[in-house]
Amino acid sequence: MKKNITLILFIALFSSASAQILTRNENWPNASWTVSGVYTPAALVFNPTVDNKFKYDAALAIPLGGAATIFIESPVFSLKPAFDGGEKAFRMDVFLSFQTLAANVLFFEYWNADSGTWVLPPDGTAPAATQGSYTNCTNTLNDISLDFSTFSTNQLLNFRYRFGINDAGGQIAGFCMNSPVLNSFSCMPPTNLTVTNIGTSNATLDWTSSGTNFEIEYGLQGFTLGTGMFQSTNTHPAGIAGLNAGATYDFYVRDNCSNSQAVKSAWAGPQSFTTVSLGLIEQTLKGFKLYPNPTKGIISMESEKALNEVKIFNLAGQELVNVKPNKLNTSIDLSSLSSGFYFLKVSTDEDSGTYKILKE
Repeated sequence: MKKNITLILFIALFSSASAQILTRNENWPNASWTVSGVYTPAALVFNPTVDNKFKYDAALAIPLGGAATIFIESPVFSLKPAFDGGEKAFRMDVFLSFQTLAANVLFFEYWNADSGTWVLPPDGTAPAATQGSYTNCTNTLNDISLDFSTFSTNQLLNFRYRFGINDAGGQIAGFCMNSPVLNSFSCMPPTNLTVTNIGTSNATLDWTSSGTNFEIEYGLQGFTLGTGMFQSTNTHPAGIAGLNAGATYDFYVRDNCSNSQAVKSAWAGPQSFTTVSLGLIEQTLKGFKLYPNPTKGIISMESEKALNEVKIFNLAGQELVNVKPNKLNTSIDLSSLSSGFYFLKVSTDEDSGTYKILKE
């Protein structure tokens, strides 16, 4: 019901969506719909049971600006085929226009067959705003979606929904809406989580997904979801910062398929990584050369002073190699190491240097 902040609005096409198992075009006029409430009949300019639109014009109400309540309700239909096929949410395209002078006058609700009540989702109402032109039904697209992944069999089999106007008086000028079209879809979690560019306090997170909106949660290894650091992003790779040096972290990511709070994938993860220890910050040694970098195996070193010790560490700060060449030039074979970044630390009698190297 809201432009850009409706129950659930998709700014882009829904992500990670499979073939649509449930496709439902309400095809107004549709006699299986019902209209109820207390209102001036003349103000209901278009009735979706007999017209191809739903239009209400408060200027035709008697008394002018008087109170009105109208509900237009779908017939019962089943969400279970979509649910059984792995599609646990639906998207509804609704072209509408309105002018409201108070919030919550327009709303969307769905039927909870277990409790026998209509349910108003958190974002199921429209703000005090103007969208399009209700007088000539110049309607613009709003996309509503609903996650039914936790519905019972009874709720799935006996699903219906409705749109409503609840005007206490003088709160709406008018409303016009075309016949809605509903499609089910799946919302799959991202895959192939990776971490690169790991530093002492930062890292770059990435994953595979066709989505466009994501939520990241990260924290020290073993943290409980809901207690970590939270970050939203509409792009990936995504950088995070403010980490502790030499600490191991987990990160999770999920697809926000509705660009709102109601249709989200399961969390993917955890993917673990360890930040660089403070002792492995890069610093140069005067008169020292290192090549080739990146390397596929052999890495060579030249120094103006004899190299007393050469160490190689992984990004977690673990020592992997320790040699004592005691000469100006030396080489080390890294072919046994996995591809990735490492730190090389060289020491002379007078000084030391630390270098980041890449094994391809």
